[in-house]
Amino acid sequence: MAMESIPHEQIEIDRETFFERSNALKIQTYRQYALGDQLRTLTTEQQLLLEGLLGNDFADNVCHQIVAEDSDRLELLRFQVEDEDVQAWLDDWWNLVKMDDESGETHYAALRDGNYAVSLSYSDEYQRVCIHREPWWNGRSGVFIAYDAQGEPLYAVKDWTALIDGTLMLRRIVWYEDRLERYVAPSGLGGAAFAPFMFSGESSHVQAWEKADGSPLHIPIIHFANSGRGPANYGVSELAGGVIGFQDQINDLQYDIVAAARLTAFQMVTATGVGESKDEDGNPVSMEIGPGKVLRSLNDLAKFGTIPAGDMSQLIAVYNQKMKAVSRMTRTPLHSITGGDWPSGDALQRAEMPLVQKCGRQIKKFTSAWQTVAHRATEIANVYQKANLDEDSMIEAVFGDPRRPDKAQIAQENLAFWQAAQAAAMAGCPIDVYLKREGWTEEEVDSFMEAKRKQEADEEAKTIRVAQATAPSPQAGFGQTA
Repeated sequence: MAMESIPHEQIEIDRETFFERSNALKIQTYRQYALGDQLRTLTTEQQLLLEGLLGNDFADNVCHQIVAEDSDRLELLRFQVEDEDVQAWLDDWWNLVKMDDESGETHYAALRDGNYAVSLSYSDEYQRVCIHREPWWNGRSGVFIAYDAQGEPLYAVKDWTALIDGTLMLRRIVWYEDRLERYVAPSGLGGAAFAPFMFSGESSHVQAWEKADGSPLHIPIIHFANSGRGPANYGVSELAGGVIGFQDQINDLQYDIVAAARLTAFQMVTATGVGESKDEDGNPVSMEIGPGKVLRSLNDLAKFGTIPAGDMSQLIAVYNQKMKAVSRMTRTPLHSITGGDWPSGDALQRAEMPLVQKCGRQIKKFTSAWQTVAHRATEIANVYQKANLDEDSMIEAVFGDPRRPDKAQIAQENLAFWQAAQAAAMAGCPIDVYLKREGWTEEEVDSFMEAKRKQEADEEAKTIRVAQATAPSPQAGFGQTA
């Protein structure tokens, strides 16, 4: 049975209850900080000392590096499915919608904001299913998805502002499993002010969203939630939990270091008992100090000295400590944030393990979302393109290895793995049993064993050929009797 339309006031309540406006309002801050549009923490004294350096924006942008390092390891490689027709359609669609770019941008935004969405539509102009990135609701505009007690989507709503007949209005679309509804309200009002919205020539603001047999085509908006710390069904930004505050402190320390350098980075000369020099107009003239210069005074009591350059090591130590704190709280390797010395070998693996584990959890979350995207796309293609694709085929979203190992590390790991496999075989454990214990699938083991049997057969045939080629030729009459 079709779900009844949700009152607009209830949508406001749902967004406030399940997601909280305070979480929504933080999203804009996350977006600004990731772009480097960050708070200035300068005092009046600092502004005077840094004159000439404040004309352009500055940020030691740790926020972007944290999100980028994470999202770069979440690489969607392909969709795969056993049905050849579905696979061919998905491969073609992947290229048409530039899925490599779309998935990468989606992952970055979901990690930055905590929640993001992808919507699907059909374009009569391009004659294909289209994919759109949908920013999450930030308290004013964006997409929101409500869920039932079992975690299934109830409805999705998108709010945005648009010019209609020269007037700025608030547009709203609400998607249900079997239909969508369009509304409009004066900008800044919303709520009960929403009225049905129809394009020219339409007789209803409600549009059916159904398959050929009348069954629901399902909500074409798929939620990407950053896993781990969010309220039920929703995610939380990688920049939540204190990163923004640390970013402000890191920027402030950068300003402090520059200000300290301007004040004390160079040795200074002191002079007492020296009369003030003036030019011919009577204006004070500073002493000329530099390499090869000699300071003189006719006053026998004059004394010259130096103040050594200041030590900024304490400021740099505090800066490094802040970087370590951000690394720890976001589970991002310190060398990835600072660009400093990279550890090698086992040390590199240990340093990256927290991030790899975090990415593994995020991949599980995003895998489900991308599989839903692919499945919804085939359903839409069946309705609007008459693609006749099998909608029951299980589509798998395949991600790359988040470890990003180098060639030397891969070679070392492979050597260690096969040495352990050989040791197990010598101890009486069949190689196929060992591989299954190590997590290989039945298909992978069968493929390996078939390749192994073929290699052994080829080596045996080669040995026979070599033996035949090197055997002595029989002498004429050998073995014959008169």
